[in-house]
Amino acid sequence: MTRRTTPDRTFQQYAALIDRALGCIASERLAFVHPRPLEAGPIYPLLLNRNQPVALRGDERLQFVAGQHLRFAYGSDLATDTFRIELVNYWYVLSDATGREVLAFHWTPEADPKVMRTTPHLHVGSVNIAKDAPLAPKTFNKLHLPTGFVSIVAVVRFLIEELRCNPGIRSGRRFSK
Repeated sequence: MTRRTTPDRTFQQYAALIDRALGCIASERLAFVHPRPLEAGPIYPLLLNRNQPVALRGDERLQFVAGQHLRFAYGSDLATDTFRIELVNYWYVLSDATGREVLAFHWTPEADPKVMRTTPHLHVGSVNIAKDAPLAPKTFNKLHLPTGFVSIVAVVRFLIEELRCNPGIRSGRRFSK
C-alpha cells in the first residue's frame, strides 16, 4: 500500500534535495512563497535568494540566479492520494561580477512557441564571444544551443567541478557524487 502524501510533503522532499545541492555553492536559501495549503494545479515559483544574484566563491568572480516553476499533480494511482511534482520551466543563469550574462540554461516547455523557445537550451553570453569569432560574433549570444533537460544538480556539479566554485559553504557540507 502506498503511503498517502500531500503536496506539502512532496514539496518538502523535493526542496530538501535542491537545497542540499545549492547549499554546496551558496549560503542563500530557497524561497518558496505560496498560499497554504498547496494544491494540485496552480503553478508555484521556487527561487534561490528570491531570484536575486548570489555571489559564488571560487577562482572567478561569478554570480548565480536559479529558479523553477512547478506544479503538483496527482500520482498515477488516484486511489492512493499520492502527488508528484511537474517542473513547468527553469532558468539557471551564471553572470560575471557586473551582471553580464556568461551562461544561461532555459527550459519553457509550456510557453507559446511563437514567442519563446520551448525546448531546453543554453545561451552563451556575449562576454564569451570574441569580436572576430567566425560564427555570428554579434548575435551568437542570442542563439538557442540545444542541451536536453538540465537539472539544477547538474548545474551545481558543473559550477563546482569545472568552474571551481567552492563547495561546502553551508555547514561544511560537500556535494556528494
